[in-house]
Amino acid sequence: MPTAKSVKNFGEIDLITFVGNIFKYESFDFDDELLAIRDGNYDEYLKNISGDFYSFLRASDFRALIIHEQTHFLDLVASLWGVEYNLRKIRVLDETSENRVSVFKLNYSELQCMHNEHKIILNNFSYKNVETYKHEYEYSEKFGVLLFIVLIDKKGKQTKIPITMLSLFEGHAFSNEELRRINDIKIIANKDVKNKFINLIESEYYLYLNDPNNHEYNILIMLATIHMEKIGLNRKKILQFFSAVAGFTFNLYSSGISILA
Repeated sequence: MPTAKSVKNFGEIDLITFVGNIFKYESFDFDDELLAIRDGNYDEYLKNISGDFYSFLRASDFRALIIHEQTHFLDLVASLWGVEYNLRKIRVLDETSENRVSVFKLNYSELQCMHNEHKIILNNFSYKNVETYKHEYEYSEKFGVLLFIVLIDKKGKQTKIPITMLSLFEGHAFSNEELRRINDIKIIANKDVKNKFINLIESEYYLYLNDPNNHEYNILIMLATIHMEKIGLNRKKILQFFSAVAGFTFNLYSSGISILA
């Protein structure tokens, strides 16, 4: 089955059945966490274990990953874009004709990772070294017209990153996942655990932004960060803004997205 999955394979969602899976903690027993989610008292559960850094980190991360896959699910079933995706998928399942398959393939192809088609080679990359950027279009026999963001660093070096609905799809889920982690900070009473947790999630966030393997996933968040750090917004505010804009964009009709762009 076709799936959308993280580069590190922490989780995935099936793009036909919309069933999500989390692989990162397969070897752990999460009965207590699942019970707390079911009973609606997860914050209280986290508070009770917040004195143990590793237990808190794992439980917080587990919920954040669920939020990530939940965001994918809601974008697929509860947005204007998702309704179109579902309608075209159902039409194929109802009657497999060449026309219906080709129409659905257009939607499905927008969620395909293009790293294998377009090698992204960056050494010692940091988004803070990006001086400016531009966009370019190319035609691909496999995918049709492609949009690229060209990052230009302070030495004039240029790197092209492909942008598709996958960038928006993953960016929206990642922003909500990270916001969940950030909001969990206030639950921690132990000062040492809190500082350690803050430092870890912050370092992981910037490692994600600078990882070339993730650039097709994080390019839109990266551009938002480049813009908004210049006007003094912190990481939480940037992610809140991005999540709101991404959710809004998923509910635009096709020409509306073009107008916004």
